[in-house]
Amino acid sequence: MIHEPTEEERMIRASVAQFVGREAAPDGLARARHEGGGFDRGLHRQAGELGWLGMLVPEAYGGSAMPVGICAAAVEELGRAPLMGPLLTSGVIATLVILEGGSDAQKSALLPPMVAGERTATLAAMDSGRGWGPAFVTARARPDGDRIRIDGRKAFVHDAATADTFICAARLPADGPDAFSLILVDAGAMGVVIEPLPGLPSGLSAVSFDGVAVPTEAILGAPGAGRGTLERATHRALPLVCAFMSGACQAIFDFTVEYTGQRSAFGQLIGRFQRVQDHVVELANQMDGAHWMTLELLAKIEAGTATAADIHETAAVATEAYYQVCNYSHMVHAGPGTDLDHPLMGHTIASRALYQLMGTPDHHKRRMMDLRFPRGGAPA
Repeated sequence: MIHEPTEEERMIRASVAQFVGREAAPDGLARARHEGGGFDRGLHRQAGELGWLGMLVPEAYGGSAMPVGICAAAVEELGRAPLMGPLLTSGVIATLVILEGGSDAQKSALLPPMVAGERTATLAAMDSGRGWGPAFVTARARPDGDRIRIDGRKAFVHDAATADTFICAARLPADGPDAFSLILVDAGAMGVVIEPLPGLPSGLSAVSFDGVAVPTEAILGAPGAGRGTLERATHRALPLVCAFMSGACQAIFDFTVEYTGQRSAFGQLIGRFQRVQDHVVELANQMDGAHWMTLELLAKIEAGTATAADIHETAAVATEAYYQVCNYSHMVHAGPGTDLDHPLMGHTIASRALYQLMGTPDHHKRRMMDLRFPRGGAPA
């Protein structure tokens, strides 16, 4: 069962590809992201004007609520660049968290400016980079009159340096051992400290909340409901993140194969060397895994038969594939591929940043196995 692209999906794919080619040349993305976070507010606003930031959002909040296949087609083309940043973290992940957990008042206040590209939000969920889940939420929130005070430090927050709003996971005194709350925090609030992290996966920051005071109305949805909200939003976001990574893998394959037919060494094209061919075959195998698993998942979603286990399985395959495809391409390109102005470096930076975005491949494999083969119960 494979998802067949519709004419509308082909049109949106062509539109995004044209925009990316005009506004975000792949050979400049790595340097822009590594040296300055890669966020262009003008470009983000253009994406809003074109309607891409509202594809998941109902019309009541300024969006268009497009089918998942169309959304995936757009995101896949963004992955070919790769053009991520707030287009992914705010336009997809934070948007879905707000849609899944927010009250009507919260959605009405937050989503229209996010859809227009005038405001961005990002998820500040886990306090440790060692895992994903309730056990890794240790930030504390305590009532203080008509306000709530938050204390904690989030180790890895995507696109924090350019965010206007954080969706912070923290435990209120009334939250159970496996529960936490999601709290909206203005990035400019007193006590919020953003520390951009050095290293290859640029766009990541540590964010500290030092007695940050927010009104009680800042709790997203109901107190203690953060775990369910985040899980539902994650299951909706992961197929689109997989589409992004699938598109990225295809782009890397295309320019890597092209390079093997252009670069010469020892008097012949490098594509004739057995070891180079081995790297390309391994790259193709990883790419095909991400591509076909993502297509099958989209088809299941379209048919209403996708399970949480299917989503986690696809996320494990696509995330690992993107990481490994970059590795094999580097083996083919060698030195030139490590230049920040080379298209491959944009993908390498993105693949490392996305590796733990909503859980590593190991996390998704464990979740898949727990769901398919639960202890003492029937498969979910």
